[in-house]
Amino acid sequence: MAIKRWKTILSFAVLGLAVAALSYGYAAVYDYSKPMNGIDFALLATSMILCPPQLLFAFCIDCEVIGWNGFVMYSVIAVLNVVLYALVGMLVIWEKSAEPRNLTLR
Repeated sequence: MAIKRWKTILSFAVLGLAVAALSYGYAAVYDYSKPMNGIDFALLATSMILCPPQLLFAFCIDCEVIGWNGFVMYSVIAVLNVVLYALVGMLVIWEKSAEPRNLTLR
């Protein structure tokens, strides 16, 4: 049973890493010189919701996403997102274990 719990936490952590990697990929290919349309806004909002550690670097206007500095910045974001998703996985396990089992009223 304990292995299943660790697999759940690890699955959430890997999901957090994948979300951060997708956010980095989107930020690296996004063309900031063009005006933002509805799809760009929806993708940006979804990226910020699914990867909240990006908000720590929101005021870093002069930071380049492409290159070594962007990779280091998104590595920090990825680590924080992995920790956040692992905590969510722990909460899911905790809530599952707190459910009442086979309670019958007589």
